[in-house]
Amino acid sequence: MLRKNSFRKITTLVTGIAVWCVYSTAVFALPSVSAADITVTGQVTVNGQPAVSNSQILTGSSIVTGAGSSAVVNLGKTGRVEVLENSSLTLNFSDSSIVGILNDGKVRVSNAAGVSTTFTTKHGTAIADVSQADSFVVEAECSHTHVDTTTGMVTLREGTSDKQVAAGS
Repeated sequence: MLRKNSFRKITTLVTGIAVWCVYSTAVFALPSVSAADITVTGQVTVNGQPAVSNSQILTGSSIVTGAGSSAVVNLGKTGRVEVLENSSLTLNFSDSSIVGILNDGKVRVSNAAGVSTTFTTKHGTAIADVSQADSFVVEAECSHTHVDTTTGMVTLREGTSDKQVAAGS
């Protein structure tokens, strides 16, 4: 009797552990889908479709603003990206990074400390200082990239030269 009862307990325990292992690995294997809130003013498209305020966009989205239009992407604790008029941006983000490819126009970026932030244009790359919160503007101009830093420190890399752009400079 005692042996039968012990066998049942052990079998139940092993079955429970096996079920737990299967479900926990399935949860960890799910892709992390990052979404952010977007607020639009004027003519804005996301992935070629007209955007509406208070909707969500996914990482990897392409945002295009028209004349007199803008879009604000709220990334929660990670930061915020404002796509200004006549701009075209592809935005990737996660809890620890913000990466943008600015084809045309201008973006205003704010990131939290500890968030890796990089914006690339045809002519350069703006890399924010990870150790602190940064606020800066990146503009893709005809022949170069322009960066204005409000808070923090941003490195502007054009070709093989790096230029530190501190707040106020």
